[in-house]
Amino acid sequence: MKRFSLLPVSLLLLIILVFFYPIFKGWIPFPGDLVVSTPPYSTQSFLGYAPGGVPNKAQGPDVIRESMPWKFFAITSFKKGEIPFWTPYNFSGNPLMANFQSAVFYPLNAIFFSFPFLSAWTIFITLSPLLSGLFTYFFLRSRNLSTVASLFGGVVFAFSSYMVVWLEWGNITHTLLWLPLALFFTEKYRTKAKWQYLLALVGSLWLSFLAGYIQEFFYLIIVVALYYFAFEFGLLKKSLPKAGIFLISLIFPVLLSLFQLLPTLSLLAISSRNSYSLTQITALLNPWWYAITIFIPDFFGNPAARNFWFVGTYIERVSYFGVIPFLLAATALFSKRKDVMIFSSIFAVCLLLSLDVFGVKYLYLLPLPMLSTTVPTRILGILCFSGAVLSAYGLDALREGISRKRFFLSILLGGFLLSIAWVFVFFGSHFFTKISPESFAVTRHNLIIPTFLSFIFVVAVVIRFSTLFRKIPRAATLLVICLFVITLGDLFYFFHKITPFAPREFVYPRTPVISYLREHAGINRFWGYGSAYISSNFQTYDKTFSPEGDDPLHTKIYSEFIAASNDGKLPVVASRLDANIKGGYGPTDLRSNFYRERVMAILGVKYILNKNDSLGSEQDPDTGTFPHEKYRLVWQQAPWQVYENLSVIPRAFLTNDYRVISDPQSALSTLFKPDFDLEKTIVLDQDPHLSKGSLTRKSVKVVSYQPNQVVIETVSNADALLFLSDTYTPDWTVTIDSRNATVYRADYAFRAVPITKGQHTVIFSYYPASFDMGLRVSIGSFIVMVIGLVIAKKRKILV
Repeated sequence: MKRFSLLPVSLLLLIILVFFYPIFKGWIPFPGDLVVSTPPYSTQSFLGYAPGGVPNKAQGPDVIRESMPWKFFAITSFKKGEIPFWTPYNFSGNPLMANFQSAVFYPLNAIFFSFPFLSAWTIFITLSPLLSGLFTYFFLRSRNLSTVASLFGGVVFAFSSYMVVWLEWGNITHTLLWLPLALFFTEKYRTKAKWQYLLALVGSLWLSFLAGYIQEFFYLIIVVALYYFAFEFGLLKKSLPKAGIFLISLIFPVLLSLFQLLPTLSLLAISSRNSYSLTQITALLNPWWYAITIFIPDFFGNPAARNFWFVGTYIERVSYFGVIPFLLAATALFSKRKDVMIFSSIFAVCLLLSLDVFGVKYLYLLPLPMLSTTVPTRILGILCFSGAVLSAYGLDALREGISRKRFFLSILLGGFLLSIAWVFVFFGSHFFTKISPESFAVTRHNLIIPTFLSFIFVVAVVIRFSTLFRKIPRAATLLVICLFVITLGDLFYFFHKITPFAPREFVYPRTPVISYLREHAGINRFWGYGSAYISSNFQTYDKTFSPEGDDPLHTKIYSEFIAASNDGKLPVVASRLDANIKGGYGPTDLRSNFYRERVMAILGVKYILNKNDSLGSEQDPDTGTFPHEKYRLVWQQAPWQVYENLSVIPRAFLTNDYRVISDPQSALSTLFKPDFDLEKTIVLDQDPHLSKGSLTRKSVKVVSYQPNQVVIETVSNADALLFLSDTYTPDWTVTIDSRNATVYRADYAFRAVPITKGQHTVIFSYYPASFDMGLRVSIGSFIVMVIGLVIAKKRKILV
């Protein structure tokens, strides 16, 4: 019996290894192909390819800009004994732990402490389909489905399009994979109210919460609650205490995670993240006719094949979980089993909430963070899970020969969808004249596989209900295995069509220009002009310093300040995701934007990169683009040049001249006045009441510059303000010679602290008070939970 129970797990592991076969070549599940297609790496040759010539699937830009750098920085920090509260490498400094999606406290990060980073990354990503498949298998077995159907449902969910396209992000799929385990323990608790099951339910949801995607966790809680109360609704009067304890238990995963949540809420309050407008929500929702991609995933093409012709983002709209699983799920829709009805309803609601129909878009205007500030189609992950569950029920129905009528209805549904698709291909050009012939050709090509798989399903159903079928030994088993294998082929094809794998050498390889900056720039920042632009957040991996950044949660004041590099004015709406200095091209643009020059001066952008493909081996300064009175060429290696910005002000300096301006636009306007001396005078939003003596002797030395702490030694002959061009947030504290002092917001988005004359050691420290408070409440909540379980067990509510 033990050996039999291990067989499905072994088969699932074997399937995962087959899907991930590139890892046996030493490759990793990471879009390294996209990395080496991006400056500065694209100017080098790799594996015999010409510079910039490595083929790429154009998938996972946020993986290379966010997921991997954040994970690397967090693990590196923990290994040094530091909590990764703050990263200084982008946004001129930004909270890291508090952005939530960095998932720095996710327990499965322990893998990274047992293996080298890239090996741990491979295991971490591979665990997503393994655990999601395994947990789905456990849940379906608890619902008395057959072993093969349960395994089938697990594989279908693990390699559904939603789990595949978000696989290498890590946080989204790792949040969702705990849903079937939570449902498994919910089912166990529902049938027998053991305290162990309740504790395991809380634990699985706690892991889901810390995995780093709060929107998906919100959906999980709703699904778990709906599942439980749909079964228990008629029994609530008899088991009200049991139901009440279950409902309370759904709150504890959040309470136990407040050390993560409270800093996130604190950052959210000062961030540039805002609610979507109705126009934006409409664009993010799928039009009703896009629902055909549940059955035909690449009806509108595929971005990895460079033929996606729909106006929008492919990965935000995926809902495919296989042609045969879809048709099997359709048969389950007609079942009157309560559990099938639950998942059919969830499937329908998720589909409805992802479409721009019946005024759905107005729901997302409700002032709820989980609705108004997130992408509505992320609910399709729940749709894929529900579809996978329903397909398992459908497979069992086929195996057992249940209800011939249901199968023929599902065939009619599939035939109807395919008929519409083929009619569109052959006759749509007469009605949809704005669609190009090439787009119709893409759709026609992508209809072949779904049509072929549908035909196989029809043949399988006809054989299953034929008279001859009953005469063949083990015919049902053979038929199910054939459909299983064919479905694996379908999912395998989709998986490798869009999922990038890359050699380890493609993971942010060392380049001469980045090496120069690491060795010579110190804590000074750099910026790439024109085609020398380098993507944000690479710096968090290679430990160089950029004023730009890419993060769904960053401070609003910094986003506004850097946006003023465009025209000196506050933006109407601050950027939700990134903060970038105004870009520019050509020989005159750099020196023609005065506001950009001022912003870079304040930011401490001492080095500006230039890329010129016609450079030789001799030093060749481009004085037309970089006038010698403002810029000095300090390094060159074709095609890269590094210029020193001569007008930059020091990253840290002393002055005793300041102005207090509380109005945001007035503060910016003052900083942008041509005669305003940025190194002499700073702008504050509050008056520090500093005595303004004659400051004739001053010195500043940055002794230590670490993510959560900056140590500076100062000497002055008069009271002064120490300015530091790092982003201001209220959680930064400062001590002067071990005595607490006040950090003021300076030059709109940075820090300043008043110091008295003499010699001092100034220490800026970042330790969010919300983290400390959340940790205390989380510990208290754990104690309350344990006490509650003991009391419930003594009163025999739990067993």
